[in-house]
Amino acid sequence: MPRWGNLRKEIIKECHDSKWAGHLGITRTLALLQNSYYWPQMRDNIDAYVRTCLVCQQDKVEQQRPAGLLEPLPIAGRPWESVSMDFISALLKSEGYGSIMVVVDRFSKYATFIPALKDCIAEEAAHLFLKHVVKLWDFRRPQSDGQTEHFNGLLELYLRHYVMARASRYHTSMPRQGRPEDEDEEVGGYEETALGVLSRLAPFERGIYEDYVANFWCTTSILIKWKQLFTTPTLKIISLTATVLTCLPSMVQQLLAPSSKGFLYGLLNSSLSFYLFSFQVHEKSILLPLLPASLLALDEPRPFKWLTHLALFSMFPLLCRDKLVLPYVALYALFTLLYHAPGRCSGRSKTSKTDYSSVASIMIGLLYLCSFILHIVYLTMRPPEKLPFLFEAVIILLCFSQFMLFAFYTNAKQWLLSKRSTTEKEKKHI
Repeated sequence: MPRWGNLRKEIIKECHDSKWAGHLGITRTLALLQNSYYWPQMRDNIDAYVRTCLVCQQDKVEQQRPAGLLEPLPIAGRPWESVSMDFISALLKSEGYGSIMVVVDRFSKYATFIPALKDCIAEEAAHLFLKHVVKLWDFRRPQSDGQTEHFNGLLELYLRHYVMARASRYHTSMPRQGRPEDEDEEVGGYEETALGVLSRLAPFERGIYEDYVANFWCTTSILIKWKQLFTTPTLKIISLTATVLTCLPSMVQQLLAPSSKGFLYGLLNSSLSFYLFSFQVHEKSILLPLLPASLLALDEPRPFKWLTHLALFSMFPLLCRDKLVLPYVALYALFTLLYHAPGRCSGRSKTSKTDYSSVASIMIGLLYLCSFILHIVYLTMRPPEKLPFLFEAVIILLCFSQFMLFAFYTNAKQWLLSKRSTTEKEKKHI
């Protein structure tokens, strides 16, 4: 149903206010409309209309049974005699955790915040309670009351202040639990800090991929569920093997025929191998291949332009989430102006134009058109509810395929240097 004037509102009115409908509730009005109509946010529109219906507010009576008297829990006589417990759930994953277990001493109001799995079963909750509460404060029976919900709100507000930019790292920002005067905990804090730094340098516990990165593992996960088929230690070995094997051709070429230009190609190819096949890379890791590619820009102007375009485009969903669309457009416009500036590549760029056939130029033009359309679609349209990450998947599939072609091209160019150097040596010898 298109958004055309008050058409949607009139249809809701017909299926709710008319005599044959009889001012049905939200659920029945939605079911009645869904038999013949559909539009995005349909339930929200019906909910807002029914809740603001004047006739329903005036005539309908409360159907629920009246609530009974409050029965407060008995007042605790000493610390940790009685505790309450609750969960903050439906959070983004943070290094495997998806919820927070909150335990509050009802006497002292001392709160303990424990990172937990998203679907924390009773056995796991009991284990966490024994590890983080009983171990420190002796055993008491946990209960749930409004006091814990109050602490949940305070914790959510606290985390919102500090992890809004990186919502998937909230577990590292929670206040530490334990005895304030426990010296062992203070000593262990330095070890935890050191381990935390190492875990960020090599975040193996986060899996082989996390965000929508245009590398091999994330792109092929649409068809192959790597995390379900293999354990994390096995995936470490597989990704290391793939990265080393794809770096080998460049390294062998430099060992056989070392040269300054071959070294730049080697840097470019090895950094591409790291981005495409390494364990747990970020979207911004594509900036690594751009460094040696910029040093080869005079010899390879068109491939450099294409790689820069793909690198920026692969980061576009991330920059949209971080609300950096305007800097993205400004940076892309600045690069385009610099690339097409007069006298940008004197001499050598003219010879490189002959390397591109008309068919290749047409193909690249079509890919530019596809990426432009995807930009517009991503900014203006919403994906289907059943496929919320459809646009991201299309973007990484397009970028990954081009990154692979670019890697084959640069590896071939590096090995052609050996052939050229051999030919030059033969000519000198003659």
